[in-house]
Amino acid sequence: MPRYVVHLREPTAMDSSSLTPTRLTTMTASDGKRYSCAIPLRESEIESELEEGEVGDFVESDSRAGRKRGASEATTTTTSVDEHLQPLEGRCFYYSNGDWWTYELCYKDRASQFHREGTTRVSSFSLGRFDRAATERLESERNATGDVEDVDDALLSEDRRYHAHVFTGGAKCEDVGAAYEDLARESEVRFVCAEDGGEGLSAVEEPATCKYILTFRTSLACNAKELRPNRPEVEHIQCSLVEDQDQDDARATREAVRGRAWETARALARSGRGRDALETLARTSTEALGGISGRMCAEGECLEAMGMTTAAYERFRAACGDDDGRPEAWCGLGRLAHASGAYDEATKCYRRGRDRFKELGAMDEAREADQTLAAAWTDLGTTHKAAGDVERALATYRAVIAELPWCAAAAYYNLGVSLVECGQLVEAEHAYRRSIAVDPTRAEAYCNIGVVFKMMSRMDEAVEAYEHCLRLAPDFELGRKNLSLVLTDQGTEFKMKNSLSAAMATYERALTYDSLNVEAYYNLGVACAEAEEYDRAIIAYETAGRLRPHYAEVWNNAGVLYKERGNDERAMEYYHRAVACNPNFAQPLNNLGVLHTMSGQAQFALDALQRAVTVDPAYAVAHNNIGVLLRDTGDIEHACDAYRECVRHSPNDRHAEQNYLLALNYIRRGEEREVCEAHAAWGTRFAKLIGPPLKARRAVRQDSGAGTPGRRKLVVGYVSPDMYTHSVSYFAAAPLRSHDSEMIKPIVYNVAKFRDAQTERLRKFTLESGGEWRDCATLTEAELAECIRNDSVDVLVELTGHTANNRLGTMVLEPAPVQITWIGYPNTTGLRSIRYRITDEVCDPAATKQTFTEQLVRLPSPYAFLCYTPNPEAPSTVSLAPCLSVGYVTFGCFNTMAKVTAEVRTVWSRIMLATPGSRLYFKSKAFACEVIRQRFLTQMAAYGIESWRIDCVPLEKATSSHLAMYDRVDIALDTFPYAGTTTTCESLYMGVPVITLSGGCHAHNVGKSLLKTIGLDEFVANDVEAYVRIATSLAKDTKRMSETRSSLRDKLLRSPLCDANGFTRELESIYRELWQRWCDEQARATDAESDLDEEAEEKEDDEDRCSVDGVEDGSKGESNSSDNDTAEQYAGTSAEHAEQGEFSSKLIDTLEI
Repeated sequence: MPRYVVHLREPTAMDSSSLTPTRLTTMTASDGKRYSCAIPLRESEIESELEEGEVGDFVESDSRAGRKRGASEATTTTTSVDEHLQPLEGRCFYYSNGDWWTYELCYKDRASQFHREGTTRVSSFSLGRFDRAATERLESERNATGDVEDVDDALLSEDRRYHAHVFTGGAKCEDVGAAYEDLARESEVRFVCAEDGGEGLSAVEEPATCKYILTFRTSLACNAKELRPNRPEVEHIQCSLVEDQDQDDARATREAVRGRAWETARALARSGRGRDALETLARTSTEALGGISGRMCAEGECLEAMGMTTAAYERFRAACGDDDGRPEAWCGLGRLAHASGAYDEATKCYRRGRDRFKELGAMDEAREADQTLAAAWTDLGTTHKAAGDVERALATYRAVIAELPWCAAAAYYNLGVSLVECGQLVEAEHAYRRSIAVDPTRAEAYCNIGVVFKMMSRMDEAVEAYEHCLRLAPDFELGRKNLSLVLTDQGTEFKMKNSLSAAMATYERALTYDSLNVEAYYNLGVACAEAEEYDRAIIAYETAGRLRPHYAEVWNNAGVLYKERGNDERAMEYYHRAVACNPNFAQPLNNLGVLHTMSGQAQFALDALQRAVTVDPAYAVAHNNIGVLLRDTGDIEHACDAYRECVRHSPNDRHAEQNYLLALNYIRRGEEREVCEAHAAWGTRFAKLIGPPLKARRAVRQDSGAGTPGRRKLVVGYVSPDMYTHSVSYFAAAPLRSHDSEMIKPIVYNVAKFRDAQTERLRKFTLESGGEWRDCATLTEAELAECIRNDSVDVLVELTGHTANNRLGTMVLEPAPVQITWIGYPNTTGLRSIRYRITDEVCDPAATKQTFTEQLVRLPSPYAFLCYTPNPEAPSTVSLAPCLSVGYVTFGCFNTMAKVTAEVRTVWSRIMLATPGSRLYFKSKAFACEVIRQRFLTQMAAYGIESWRIDCVPLEKATSSHLAMYDRVDIALDTFPYAGTTTTCESLYMGVPVITLSGGCHAHNVGKSLLKTIGLDEFVANDVEAYVRIATSLAKDTKRMSETRSSLRDKLLRSPLCDANGFTRELESIYRELWQRWCDEQARATDAESDLDEEAEEKEDDEDRCSVDGVEDGSKGESNSSDNDTAEQYAGTSAEHAEQGEFSSKLIDTLEI
């Protein structure tokens, strides 16, 4: 039965806002006074009256009571508990009691437990999935035992007031013990009423092994009558003193006058018409305003609205009196204190006002006072937090919640903020949820739930929370910004998983919520660049740069993209911007150095690169690039020092190590032991770093004889990063355009970063020869290997060696049965996985002392190991020898400065001194730098050659202009020990004879091989003396020079050096021979395996003799201890090396070789 509290009032209109239906009746008090009382009706009384056809004059406002009904209307439909709980659908909740485990419940979906280390879930177990059938069975069982239905509320115990869901089919209990290994975990979730507005998991029990009970508290459950706590109800009876009709009329008139006057005055004051407001009150009688205290309150409110706080305070203070006073006055004092930041005083005043309203029975006004009390009290807690007293703040918020839970939305919210700052994220989420339960329109609470989820790395739930926030308040700026930020993080997660399209879409979605999100633009640029959508990437970077002009990384990355697209001028501008933003930013300094190196501005390049290693001494890339710069300027020894410094900081940096190997060819004879061993040692280390090869391909019947009449085509793959206007392309063109399409199927794996007209020509040649062209620049070496294996390539030819952008890592993985190196590098690769190296008997005679890890395969005479295809952009005619018009002989060299060693300069000086009046025309990229030009002139002056006799010329970008410069040269001088290759062929094509010196290694003999192939043996010297003699002798014979020049192009084009068809037939014969060799080896291996199987069957009874530990044939092939040590060293850093080669999500580096 309910308890009743009777409130007696002075004569007043009856309150029509009570929460339950009432019946009016007249009662007499002990003092004889009569009161009109509103008696609350119970539901049974209401239903009884309706059934009897009586329609009482009762007032309803509570949603549970329903609207006023007539006798003919049906009763309301019962709502199920699950319908009340429907707002929980699609949401997940978490609980942790501070021990190892965190529990997760996703409503009507799943339950689980896990341990979190940082942001990573570990040791996760499923506690079951929602089982509707099992849930219905449990409810039926509870109904049958009287737990739920047919039991009086008063008799239903508190521990049975819950609604249950069953979750079954969880993880097996193998970890508990053998007795439970077939038992699956299952859970029962019990939803109970939370009258304080709370929501979430509150307890987890394990009453039996692998059986769990999860208690879920929610205010939604309180909407179900059977789940509400069993406690006496309190009903309020409002009674008003009954006066005679005249007194009632007079009182009503006074209240009407007072109300109109007070509200009119208040409205005038708030509109800025304070004087009119006070005049209105002055025209109203004091009695009509409720006496002196009423007038004081009215005037106080007007003065408060006018901003006259001191005068308002005096009025309110006077209205309060010494003791109880008017409650409106206490609330007025509370407002003044609240506005001035005196939250403690405001709290006290609001509480006094609230209590007086209750004493007077003015419950509506008391509830309004509760709202202002809760606000001031919450603000008091916030001042404690601002002062650093978090514990006191938490206590204050909790006190507000305990006393005023129905108006504690702000207290719950601020409690959540403080809990986040204390690192109690799960508890903070619960506080925010309770704030929303009290005030469902509180958008900022959803926003902060999103922040909590983001901190817990629960990005999807964070997005959902922010979206809910914006559904409530679409223009809530902080919510939009936070959603934009979390979408940016989500996009980065997609990018890290290589889901670039999803990443870009997510970044763009982030920008729809905050168009000023610089990080979203920046990361969109990174993702677009990785997806090779360079236009979009540049737009994103430049937008980020406009929004944040001092964002150095943005300008650096935009510069890299412009460089890759050939816009060096814009790239240079952006690198300078990046450095201006951050002078200690090593990457743009390095990239500036790269650009200056490429353009030949050596001094600028050196300055930038040295600044890069000064601000970041461990920046290995910059040390490597210093080596490249010094190499290009001819300072090979110091270049090697820079490469070694790079390797010291990054032990597995393949760029520096391979650059070092390349540099050895400039300053050491290839046959020297140091050079040979360095290549072989690198190959061993590199193979271990890359890892084991792909599963070996086995021969099948169709393989033998491939590439011969009546058999299948032989598939030949070519791997190169130089399929554009590059030296290698002039020698790769011959086989690509001349392969026998009936016998050979060529497949080009183009890994070039650049495309030009030469690329299109090579592609056209390949397709016309019945081949296929693959653009693979974006593939990793492992991905390229898989591509080659999937194409069933028989013979794989790599054309790069240890030069830039090679794919030697792919060759280590052995995607093809026969692997060959050719064209690109004058020495061994050092890799055992590359079995053959194509050469000729002149470059590498049988008696050579140079060693290779590959087997040498020599093209037969009269062919050299190369076949030259002139560039179609070359001048169509050969000019006359310039000596005929200028009166002096001009020697020339178009080789890189790195090949012009001190020994070469000495020999050239002898030639010029022996040829009076002669000139030297030296074209090199390095001469774009005046410092390098002067250095070379100084070096030659030391040998007695005046500066006026030497023309130091920088590069020409256009191929036609470059070749036209041969018109100024009479005789070309080759370099040694690293001879020219492409420069020699171009010189010959332009009619300029080349003097070369033979030696003891491949690099030294290339010139000799080329000249012998076209029948110009007279220009090949066997020693330095002969080199000087041949050059000076030819320089004195202008007639011979002229005749040679006029016939040289035709001689070249008619020679085997340009016989593409004949050369390719010989090359195809080599491919077929090496392929058949592999097929025969496979056949012998198969026969040997068969013999071993037969032998094993004969001896299977003799087990003792066949199982000797540690004595297996395979053990003889293991690496020695030093190799194993090397393998361990590289294995320990291989992951780091892999990271350095990736396209950074925060920064782009350029790596130059």
